[in-house]
Amino acid sequence: MLGSVKKTLFGVLCLGALCLRGLMAEPDAKELVNLGIESVKKQDFAQAKAHFEKACELKEGFGCVFLGAFYEEGKGVGKDLKKAIQFYTKGCELNDGYGCRLLGNLYYNGQGVSKDAKKASQYYSKSCELNHAEGCTVLGSLHHYGVGMPKDLRKALDLYEKACDLKDSPGCINAGYMYGVAKNFKEAIVRYSKACELKDGRGCYNLGVMQYNAQGTTKDEKQAVENFKKGCKSSVKEACDALKELKIEL
Repeated sequence: MLGSVKKTLFGVLCLGALCLRGLMAEPDAKELVNLGIESVKKQDFAQAKAHFEKACELKEGFGCVFLGAFYEEGKGVGKDLKKAIQFYTKGCELNDGYGCRLLGNLYYNGQGVSKDAKKASQYYSKSCELNHAEGCTVLGSLHHYGVGMPKDLRKALDLYEKACDLKDSPGCINAGYMYGVAKNFKEAIVRYSKACELKDGRGCYNLGVMQYNAQGTTKDEKQAVENFKKGCKSSVKEACDALKELKIEL
C-alpha cells in the first residue's frame, strides 16, 4: 500500500513540474535585449544577434538598433550598410531615439545612402523629440552652423540646453561656449560646471580658464588648477599645457 502511495505522489510531482515548465513565460522583448547585451559582453555575437532579432520582431526598437549597429560595424555579421539602415529605420519608427540619431549619422555622412544633411536633420530632430540627448546636441550644431537649414543661434542654444538638461556634456559645453561668446559669463560657468560634473575634461578645463581669468566669478587660481588637473587626467591637452605653463605637476 505504501509503495503505491509513493508512486502516486511521485506521479503528481512530475505532473506539477511539467505544468511549471509549460507555464514559464518566454523572455519578453526587453529581457531579450538584456540577454543580447550580456552576450555581447561575452563576445558571443551570434547569440546576441539571435536575441536582438527576436526582440526586434517583437517591436522592441532598441533590439533593432543593436542589429543595425552589428551590420554597420560588421560584428558577428558581414558589414552591410543597407541592412544597418533598414534596422535603424525600424528602430526609429518604433520611437527609439538612439536609432533615429544613428540613422541621421548615416545620411549626414553619406554612408550607404546619398549624403543628405536635410534628411539627417529630420532624423536628429525626431531623436531629440524622443529625448535622446546626443540627437539634440547634433541638431543644435546643424542650427548653429547652418548645415542643411538656415543658421539659427537661438534654436541652437535651446537644443544645447535641452541636451545639457538630459546630461549630455557636449551639449553643456556648446551652450557654455555660446554664453561665453555673448559675454554672459555667469551662465557659461554654470554650463561648464555641469559638464565637469559629468566627467567631461573639456568642461573642467573651460571652467578653470574662467576661474583663472576671473570671468563671471572672482579669480580663484587654486580652484582653476584643480580643474586643469581634472582636464589633464581626462587627456585634454590644453589642460595639461596650462599646468606646465604654471609649473605645476599633475
